[in-house]
Amino acid sequence: MVTSANGTFDTLRYRLWTTFWLSVAILGPMVWVESDIVRAFVYDWEKWIAWSSVVVMILFVVKGQREVAKALFLHFVRGNYTVKRFSLQVVRFFGFALQAIAYWFVPSEAQPFLGLDPIFLQAALGTLGVSIVIVGSVLGFIWGTKARHRKEDEVRVSQAAS
Repeated sequence: MVTSANGTFDTLRYRLWTTFWLSVAILGPMVWVESDIVRAFVYDWEKWIAWSSVVVMILFVVKGQREVAKALFLHFVRGNYTVKRFSLQVVRFFGFALQAIAYWFVPSEAQPFLGLDPIFLQAALGTLGVSIVIVGSVLGFIWGTKARHRKEDEVRVSQAAS
């Protein structure tokens, strides 16, 4: 949603999305610190906010992570070996896993469900989703070995012909 296929911000739409997300990142903490109303709202609705984040993470894992897993799997099966998108998944794994570990040992004050902290559940679900993507990518990389060798041979032949 933020960058074009080649990673540049070459249209108005991409520039507007970038401006929006940078504004949220900058203004969010400022509003939190300065607004008693926002802090009171979060305090009063903490349970609903925490559990809605768990529901959103379930939807994200089912829909979003499935799409990413499928795309990366097919990317590697077709013989591609660029790991830029794969390395992003490794970073996301550590982000979710470290958060899950932290909230496992020091639960938040949010209302637990079946004895589990909702923020821990959200992070654990994220870790599970990213783990599925990583495993699918590795399997696709292994499965795409023949296609990758075929591409390398084609490059060698075309270079030799030049």
